[in-house]
Amino acid sequence: MNTAELLSSDAVAMTWGEAVLGPAVRVLTILVSFSALGSANATIYTSGRYFMVGARYGYLPEIFSCIQKQRLTPLPSIVLMTILSIIYCIPSNIGNLIGFVSFVSWMFFGLTFLATIFCKFTKAKADRVVKVPIPVIIFMILVSIYLVIAPVISGPNIGYLVALIILLVGLVFYYLFVFRKIQLKVMKKINMFLLELFHLTMSTVNTEE
Repeated sequence: MNTAELLSSDAVAMTWGEAVLGPAVRVLTILVSFSALGSANATIYTSGRYFMVGARYGYLPEIFSCIQKQRLTPLPSIVLMTILSIIYCIPSNIGNLIGFVSFVSWMFFGLTFLATIFCKFTKAKADRVVKVPIPVIIFMILVSIYLVIAPVISGPNIGYLVALIILLVGLVFYYLFVFRKIQLKVMKKINMFLLELFHLTMSTVNTEE
């Protein structure tokens, strides 16, 4: 593929396949579908585990730390992840969706790198399994800043503002329900109802070595 073909192609892999594989390129569509399905399946289940662990530490409602009694799976977390996935698929422009996900992801990556460099000084004596050099952390912070700011400058979109507002609203919920530990009575009733409805039980952490 020359430069013009590369830039004009909507799907570079398909254009390359048509030039190299000929009629057999149709198989690529099926293989890509299988790959996307497997990736989506893995993402839903791993993210469900993240939600469960977060709920154990009080960052999400208690119901998301529960598991299904018979199958021992984090059913509430998986259901939540599935609902969010469906909502994300509603917008028709997949390009914008990918851009917004990248925008939010790199914002969190940058904050993680920033927290890491702060811990280097505030908790200098802490035992660390993996030690990352400060220059590497600074480099990744700069990369994160670029990948957050560059899309906004190159293609301004109201969606970036909406994503930022959602993140700020999350800080409000964190302050009220995690930092101040405010508990709503209605949440306790909802938790009990869902525990009985889906046959859930509280998960425990295995501390055995």
